Amino acid sequence: SILARDWKPRALASSKPVASTTRHPERFLTQIVLSDGSSFRVRCTAPREQVKITKDTRSHPLWNPQTDQKVDDEGGYVATFQKKFQGFGDFSYSKNNTASKD
Repeated sequence: SILARDWKPRALASSKPVASTTRHPERFLTQIVLSDGSSFRVRCTAPREQVKITKDTRSHPLWNPQTDQKVDDEGGYVATFQKKFQGFGDFSYSKNNTASKD
């Protein structure tokens, strides 16, 4: 066949620069400061040296229902949730809640 006789492989284009093949973003060493003052260091993609967290599992009332802290409803989300599920009963946490064995 004529096509088989005329076909020649392409020459390697060595003059072109090879693009970077890294798929992962750069990571920075960041110090995380919790609400109680304790801190730890992690690698994260945010280029900040320090991140201060005001709500975490140690201080948030939804994670610690035994404390008498008031929930800060900044965006109205808690009120919307309570309004949506108001007829489903009391789901508050109590150490004395036990299932009745009848």
